[in-house]
Amino acid sequence: MRLTQTNDDGEVMDAIHRIQINGFSQFFSAVKVAQLSLKHRKNKTQRMRIIAFCGHPIEESAEECEDLGKRLKRNNVALDIINFSHPENIPKLEAIVKTCNNSGNSHFQDVPVGVAMITDILFSSPILM
Repeated sequence: MRLTQTNDDGEVMDAIHRIQINGFSQFFSAVKVAQLSLKHRKNKTQRMRIIAFCGHPIEESAEECEDLGKRLKRNNVALDIINFSHPENIPKLEAIVKTCNNSGNSHFQDVPVGVAMITDILFSSPILM
């Protein structure tokens, strides 16, 4: 986990810049931990939203991805996913977002290989709009 819940854009940007691409991903565990922390948030009037960055290959199957999306939709959690440097993740991540999406509240953004600044793509995406 890189960052706890915050309203400070500077902290979010700092966490993005500290991300290192190496090792293995535990994407599903991270999303489940984020969902659990949202369940115990202080301000219950705000809607639940997870923004996840995925920079590692996902080992879970497409069926497991759909199950995670159903779980998030059932608990009314919106999910925004930013995928970078692993185009083989796109079908799985799109399946999660498609299943989780409830009236356009979840989004998927792929950052193509070779893009130097992820922030340039994020600022023009519906995730940060």
